[in-house]
Amino acid sequence: MSALLIRGRCIALTLGAWCALPGSAWACATCGCTVNSDAAMGYSTGSGWRLNVEYDYLNQDALRTGTSGASAAQVVNRPSDPALAGGEIEQDTINRYLNIGLDYRPNSDWDFNLLVPYVMRGHSTFGQQQQPFTAAEVAPGQVSYTDLSSL
Repeated sequence: MSALLIRGRCIALTLGAWCALPGSAWACATCGCTVNSDAAMGYSTGSGWRLNVEYDYLNQDALRTGTSGASAAQVVNRPSDPALAGGEIEQDTINRYLNIGLDYRPNSDWDFNLLVPYVMRGHSTFGQQQQPFTAAEVAPGQVSYTDLSSL
């Protein structure tokens, strides 16, 4: 076998192993995200100014357990943490995120970014309920609301 072929295989194995190593990443929760969206939009290598305006809307209006839907009775009678002896019956959470970014790149080696997130959140809940579940716990008069907006 030639030295060139052996060297090529070594390089291929090294690259394959390197690509398999875990890397660090930023992630967002389902309730919202203010992480810079450059990765999704494509990184700019040109110098100059750039203005970015991003708006995200998340409507969470279904109870969940694992990967499937849940009823209010399931949330209360089979909580994720049995020590709670119940669970919160949420009605709806609406998250709106307005991110305004101002970016200056003097050259391809440097990038300065100012990101200003504005969060608007509305949340309605029937509150923390103790076991066992009763239908009276989700009566319309039991719901409470809150609306928050802030930088």
